[in-house]
Amino acid sequence: MRIALFVGGFPTLTETWLIEQVAGLVARGHDLTVFADQTGAESGVHPAVERLGLMRCVRQRPKRHAGWGRRIVSTVGVAALRFPKHPLAMARALNVAKYGWRAASGDLVRLAVPMLERERFDVVHAHHGDVGYVAAIFKEWGLIRDPLITSFHGPDLTDAVVLGRSRGYAELIRLGDLFTAGSRYMAHVAGEIGCDPSRVRVLPQGIDPSRFECLPRTLPSEGPIRMLSIGRLAPVKGIEHAIRAMRILRERAPRLEYTIVGDGPLRGQLEGLITELGVGDRVRILGFMTSDRLAPVLGDAHFLVMPGVKLADGQVEGQGLVLLEAQACGMPVIASRAGGMPEMLDEGKTGLLSEPGNPDALAATILELLERGDRWAEMGAAGRALVEERFRVDRLLDQQVAMYAEVAGSAGHGASQRGG
Repeated sequence: MRIALFVGGFPTLTETWLIEQVAGLVARGHDLTVFADQTGAESGVHPAVERLGLMRCVRQRPKRHAGWGRRIVSTVGVAALRFPKHPLAMARALNVAKYGWRAASGDLVRLAVPMLERERFDVVHAHHGDVGYVAAIFKEWGLIRDPLITSFHGPDLTDAVVLGRSRGYAELIRLGDLFTAGSRYMAHVAGEIGCDPSRVRVLPQGIDPSRFECLPRTLPSEGPIRMLSIGRLAPVKGIEHAIRAMRILRERAPRLEYTIVGDGPLRGQLEGLITELGVGDRVRILGFMTSDRLAPVLGDAHFLVMPGVKLADGQVEGQGLVLLEAQACGMPVIASRAGGMPEMLDEGKTGLLSEPGNPDALAATILELLERGDRWAEMGAAGRALVEERFRVDRLLDQQVAMYAEVAGSAGHGASQRGG
């Protein structure tokens, strides 16, 4: 099949799942084009990028400049260059009255450039709702004339800023042919914002378990017990509550140590909280780590905690890939009952669930897991089996390709049959 992926950037350090998806589609022999922003020299983040020559599939858009001055100058230049051949598309892309921030920022001009030749595909697949929104605009203009699938990934359904910039996805909901969400919870949210539930499929992001060494965990008779969190240091991740739980556990679990891998806007605030609570001897923030540096940290940890919360504006974790990666490593996990996280584990068998935003409840759940120390190896093996059975990237990609064929068939003709 001729497939177009419409994404933000490619390849990026934080979206290994997308690199694996592109690699899988190429390995299956599909004719793939990835429409993406320039992301710099990041091809070394995943060996498949260079081994399979994935960058040859990428159609890069003009660079998005920082600063309004440079952005306006760049937009005028790009639009002027294309205006003689594509006057209607460039005029539409600059229609601030209709498209607001997307037009004013120059993004519609920039994003439209690689679509101007109106190539034909069997299916166009947009990752993230705001990217799908732009693809729907291009479909309305006739720059995209093929079935459009959009995958929601979490914040794109719950972040008020993203929803506002995308005008509530009205055009996308009207023009999109099919939608996917990473969990049943997020599929329900998609229905709440107006997507027809019959056109929403649950299709999680998967991982490649072979990338993770599965090591049995046991409760050590002496020495530290190592608890781990991985994620961006942002409010929705709920790391504050795990730090507060460590203060509560000072006396009852004196050997427990907590390592946090990640960076973000709350790092300074969280480091201040660690000092304020007097747990600096037991809690440390290591910052962002690439996958090769993270591997030994995953190997040393005894269990993972993901204490995410649902914020007042509705933001919540849509899936939680870190939970899958930890279980692939043979780790028991603790997650909060927020968003799609409960769907990523088998409660009682591969991990435990705790009430979100409640340090006392989280501390009690951690103690419960410590009391089950004799079952950690069993829980870890069950977690690995869960990932192998339900979240393997190759199996989920098979479902994705079957979905492509279904949508292309419903549209009546494949691109290869239309003569390009």
